[in-house]
Amino acid sequence: MKKVVFLLVLFIGLNSQQTHASTTEIYQFDDYQIQLTYTSDNQSNRGYELAKIGSNPFSTMLFYEHSDIRIADVLEIDGNHVFYGYIHQDDQPTYYDGFMVVLSPSGEEIDRKIIDYELLEEIIHVFPMDNVIMVVLSTSTTDERRSYIFDHYTVISYSYNYEMIDDFDIFEDIKSFEASPYLLILNRDYDQFHDVALTRDFQLLDAYDVLPIETNQEFTEFVYIPFLNQAILNNEIIENGIFLDYPGKYRLQYRVSSPYLTYVL
Repeated sequence: MKKVVFLLVLFIGLNSQQTHASTTEIYQFDDYQIQLTYTSDNQSNRGYELAKIGSNPFSTMLFYEHSDIRIADVLEIDGNHVFYGYIHQDDQPTYYDGFMVVLSPSGEEIDRKIIDYELLEEIIHVFPMDNVIMVVLSTSTTDERRSYIFDHYTVISYSYNYEMIDDFDIFEDIKSFEASPYLLILNRDYDQFHDVALTRDFQLLDAYDVLPIETNQEFTEFVYIPFLNQAILNNEIIENGIFLDYPGKYRLQYRVSSPYLTYVL
């Protein structure tokens, strides 16, 4: 579980009249915390002083030449630390691009990505799911007056070695994103109903789809049954898909509207 705390820190140079106001954000994990202090270096690059406190402590600087980076969130994926947001680079054709950097548990840089589709991009979510890493970018387009409009999203899938697998564009207004173990869930409204989802291979799943199984169907070894929202499995409420790998007879009830449809497996 992660908790984020914001602290306002004032840095005053002893040999200079220049004053820098910086914000420190604290990301709390189970046995350590990450402290990020946004500031500038001597070359006017803006980035972060990073300190890991607790298990495997380290400190480092996240600064890049002629750049200003902004970190939106910090995750732990497969033991590594993932920082993401956006980066502004001087003398580039667009003002900012998606940015992600991955550090090892001891602070060595494993991977760094600057994602540019030649407009404005910001990484707003990173989700590990189904043995891939899904990166969600808020991406702009331009209208007839050449004004930037943030009206679509790009989802990029990566392996756990941070090699790109595929990407997928979403040209509609999505209010929120979340992930289950096997689905990237997209919500069109601010409610509890999940509208659509994407699999790791970017197959689209709609909340009103019929389950891809037949009643009395038998499976060997295992079966994954994708669906959105709630279903009832042997009198227990489950949500957003189910993976079954234990032998037995299952009664699955799923409702896309009304009434429940019953499947016996």
